[in-house]
Amino acid sequence: MRLVDVLPTKGVAPYLPGLGTSMATGIRPVLVLHGAVGNPGNFEVLLQLLAAQGDRTVCAPAYGRRSTALLEESQEELGVHARRLVAASPDGLIDVVGHSLGGLHGLLLAQRFPVARLIGLGACFRGCPVRGRKLARWALGPVYEQIMRELSVPLPAGTHITSFFSDRDAIVPPAYSDLSGLPGASAQVEMVPVAGVRHHLLPDATAREVLNRL
Repeated sequence: MRLVDVLPTKGVAPYLPGLGTSMATGIRPVLVLHGAVGNPGNFEVLLQLLAAQGDRTVCAPAYGRRSTALLEESQEELGVHARRLVAASPDGLIDVVGHSLGGLHGLLLAQRFPVARLIGLGACFRGCPVRGRKLARWALGPVYEQIMRELSVPLPAGTHITSFFSDRDAIVPPAYSDLSGLPGASAQVEMVPVAGVRHHLLPDATAREVLNRL
C-alpha cells in the first residue's frame, strides 16, 4: 500500500461543459491536469468558474493513479483526452492548465498535440528535487524516479507558456518551474510570480487570473 491509496481526495469538480460546447461558441477547449497524489477537485475554484462561464469544452480527468503512474502511462491516458479535445476544437488547438506534475504532463502533451496555451502552476517543468526521499518514493510510486532529477524538455513550437511560481513553494522551487532560459523563450514563455502562496494552494489562489488568460 502507498500513501496515494489512503489519502482522501480534495474538492469537488462540478458538471463541466461537454464536447459540443467549443464548436458552438468558437472558443477552444481546455484540458485541466492535477498534480501528483492529486485529483480534479484540486481545481474546484477554476472549474466552477469555467462551468459558470459555460462557453468552452472543459476536460479535467483523473488519470495515472492520481498522477503517480509512470510518465509514459499517464501520457498514454491523457493522449486519449487530448485527441478528443483537438477534434472538438473550432481551430484545431487546445489550451492546457496543469498544477505541479500536471504542468510537466502538459508540456509533454504539447510535444505531441497542438497546444496553443499552456499554463503551469508550480509546475515541475524541469523535474523536481524531491525532499524526504523515502516518504516521496512511498507517496509517488513509479513516477518518483523519473521526476526526482533535473529534466530538459524542449519548448514546443507554437505554444505560449505561462508559468506561475511562488516564493513560498517548498515542493517545487521556482527554478524548476522556470523555462525562461531555454532558446526562444523570450517570445514564448511568461513567468508570473505569486507572493506567499504554498504549493498546494496555487490552483485556488490563481484561479481567476488563469481564467483571464484562457
